[in-house]
Amino acid sequence: MARTSIMTDSSSGLTPEEAGALGIALIPMHIEIDGQTYREGIDLSLPEIYQLLGNGSQLPNVSPPSAREFRDLFRQLAQDSEEIIAIHGSARLSPTINVARQAAQTFMGRSRVTVVDSRLIATPMAWLATAASEAAAAGVDTSEIVRLLRAMIAHMYVAFFVESTERLRERELVPRAAVGAAASRPLLMIEEGEIMPLERSRSRGRAVDRLFEFVSEFPRLEQLTILQGRPLPEALELATMISEEMPEQPVETRTYPASVAIHVGTQALGVAVYEGLA
Repeated sequence: MARTSIMTDSSSGLTPEEAGALGIALIPMHIEIDGQTYREGIDLSLPEIYQLLGNGSQLPNVSPPSAREFRDLFRQLAQDSEEIIAIHGSARLSPTINVARQAAQTFMGRSRVTVVDSRLIATPMAWLATAASEAAAAGVDTSEIVRLLRAMIAHMYVAFFVESTERLRERELVPRAAVGAAASRPLLMIEEGEIMPLERSRSRGRAVDRLFEFVSEFPRLEQLTILQGRPLPEALELATMISEEMPEQPVETRTYPASVAIHVGTQALGVAVYEGLA
């Protein structure tokens, strides 16, 4: 019997195929567009959802899996696991983790469920789930895996630029007084699980420069990902800048999930970094 199973949700940016290859169970977020609800990554692929986001006549919504869906997945994982670690986005930015905790408290299966708040969104969640899965496969004790995750979280950061903060402000995900008008185009950072302005920028070019400066401030980086919605020339520009100045630093570019795009729009640009453990 496998001792520990690892799970996360689709706002990590992992596709079902990627999660399966990594031995990670994935529970989909719900995306509602024009009155139709889709399970992210299952009912529609990421490109298909992005197309609907652009064509939808109504403001789309995202909601977490239900407590019943969580319990169903817990029950499935409990068939060959004694422990389950569920890794989800910041509790201050999404209700998903609260639903997971409620489901864990009412779960009557044979496995113990530990819910971990990543205090972040998107790619860092995938990094945490991958590290947890690798540790579990190596036979590391569940409590040690949780300690590892908490240590990693303290060294992970997300900074991003949005064309407008309107959606974030409407959903009360960023302080109105802190970001000012939607046209100010602030550069934002997730800090202590919350979105806060890092700097205000008048142009996307300046934001690209600031993202590069943000990355350059780290003396070492173990993982670095550029996050974009729809393909942006600025993402390629940023990748080129990093490769030229830090040729030994691996860098990938990924499309952030639709469940994140609903909040930040499809034209956001950001970076996720993990500086590693000393």
